[in-house]
Amino acid sequence: MAGAGLVGAVLVGCGGDDDEGDGGSATATAAPGDASATAGATAAPTESAMQPTPGGRFRRSVSGDPTSLDPYANASFTAKTLASHVYSRLLKLETGEGQDPFDLGPTFDAAESAESADGLVWTSKLQQGIKFQDIAPVSGRELNAADVVFSFGRLRADESPNNSAVKNIVDVQAVDDYTINVTLDAPGPEFLEQMAASTCCTCSRLRRMAGSTRHRPQLERVRGSSMSSSRPPS
Repeated sequence: MAGAGLVGAVLVGCGGDDDEGDGGSATATAAPGDASATAGATAAPTESAMQPTPGGRFRRSVSGDPTSLDPYANASFTAKTLASHVYSRLLKLETGEGQDPFDLGPTFDAAESAESADGLVWTSKLQQGIKFQDIAPVSGRELNAADVVFSFGRLRADESPNNSAVKNIVDVQAVDDYTINVTLDAPGPEFLEQMAASTCCTCSRLRRMAGSTRHRPQLERVRGSSMSSSRPPS
């Protein structure tokens, strides 16, 4: 995720009249590079400092401590919210500065296409070059269709606390390393939004969970306190 530069606050002095000696005070605001700035003055931000740049650290507090960071282990919205920062999905909900989120629809994430001729069988092509985190056991290997099939298998399993969210999916098959067919029980206009939900994360088929890292940060958990996610510049 891109981190925006911090914007310096401008402090405005408070006082009574403009007459000298009335006991009022003001705090000066210095222009960038002004060596005569007084103590407490804050420089105006430069244009480059206000531009978003790749990488950085995003910290947030959470009201409850999720029992797991595995998006399939429980139905908690706190776990899914955090998982959506780390795990890729086939699609994701579009975002935009100053945009009403209800006016924006799904867009591609791990997938580069999603097509159906009849509304029953949807074929998605994975983007090539998406890799898992460089930690064992996945060790930075490429995401493939078998990982997607595995992820949907966990999501749709009888013991899954989230399987009610995908009851309309009757089959998920890997056609080749980068192609997945998803078969529905009936055509539905909500399918693409369903694939963009945080419930449908893509994990490694190896038992140790590792999020795919193209445009994805790493997550650090501080129990009972906060969550902090980091992403290297890329």
